[in-house]
Amino acid sequence: MAIARAGATAVTVGDIALFAGGARTFSARDEVDLFEPDFGTRICSPAVPNSTGLPASIHLTGRANVSANELTLTAKGVPPGSFGIFVLGRSTGFVPLAGGQGTLCLSGVVGRFTEPSQILQGPVATLPIDLSTLPLSPPVAAAPGDTWVFQFWYRDSNPIATSNFSDAVSISLQ
Repeated sequence: MAIARAGATAVTVGDIALFAGGARTFSARDEVDLFEPDFGTRICSPAVPNSTGLPASIHLTGRANVSANELTLTAKGVPPGSFGIFVLGRSTGFVPLAGGQGTLCLSGVVGRFTEPSQILQGPVATLPIDLSTLPLSPPVAAAPGDTWVFQFWYRDSNPIATSNFSDAVSISLQ
């Protein structure tokens, strides 16, 4: 919950939990908190710290099911106002960034979500993705059994203008 409180009501719907109401230090609360667990296997974690002093991290929510097509990427801990893009690949790697900070944790062919609406700003960047058209060259439709690795690549200024990466997360689709 965003704020610890006693007497809250909780309900779960699938993997999502909602917490509503409750009290904290004699005052009733009218907030509703949503908890949706992320999933996947974390790679290159933690990432190299950025200008905030902390590393950025990537999270997957939704379902790892191709037919459901409900997968959302979220990067957290990105410096406020810093822009970046999500990148993806089929396998993990370890490529230190020449002239920047952080490590590209993908190998082989790397795709980038670079449409104007997919270039995002921190401190939290969220992108629902379409598994039927992943941005490789040419675009690829994900299939059950595929493994994909996702990461966020962003502009940073630590201590000079450079770029950095979040950690990465790998998932196997159903």
